[in-house]
Amino acid sequence: EGSKRLHNALPYPQNRVVVNEDSEPFALEGKSVFSKFVVECDENIRANDEVLIVNEEDKLLAYGKSLLSAVEINNFQTGQAIKTRKGMKK
Repeated sequence: EGSKRLHNALPYPQNRVVVNEDSEPFALEGKSVFSKFVVECDENIRANDEVLIVNEEDKLLAYGKSLLSAVEINNFQTGQAIKTRKGMKK
């Protein structure tokens, strides 16, 4: 519930990691997000920040903890970027 409230309260792209459509089903199931599937992210994200995982239309898919900073997420093509806590699949 808290992630839904944050998603509604914070303007795009604040506190968001945007994943491509290939990664959407995995995020919905609560699987980790890897750097190569990230399209863009908030430039203020630091390692260990709580982040919202959204698709390119800003639909909330999941939430989790960032393992990397925004610069690292955008520059790395391998490795885990976000440890997903919970997906929004019902």
